Amino acid sequence: MAETLKPPSHLAGSSALWTKVTSEWELAPEELAILTLACESLDRAATARRAIKRHGQTYDSEPHGAPRPRPELAIARAEAALAAKLLKQLDLDEPEAPAVHRGPRAQRGGGRVTRQKQAPGRTA
Repeated sequence: MAETLKPPSHLAGSSALWTKVTSEWELAPEELAILTLACESLDRAATARRAIKRHGQTYDSEPHGAPRPRPELAIARAEAALAAKLLKQLDLDEPEAPAVHRGPRAQRGGGRVTRQKQAPGRTA
């Protein structure tokens, strides 16, 4: 059990995540910086989602009034992706959990199907 650190005062909704992570894991100073960046990203994503909920997903542009997506949509998406990437970088998996390695796309059956279509009546 790591010593519980007090979250930075500028963190809003993500302070609970900060407290949980720092109480369960001992983080180096550079890992605390990554955790801070991840929490800040989560807070920005939450702020953008609140704005979307309040104002809707589109606005009418000038001068023709065509609906356009609100900038908060891109902000919410980008900040959530950044937070996920930063949290993954911390590698906070349980030590006894088995590592999962899927390998390249070809090994796990992903990617495009490259088999060509057969002409009717022909067999390979």
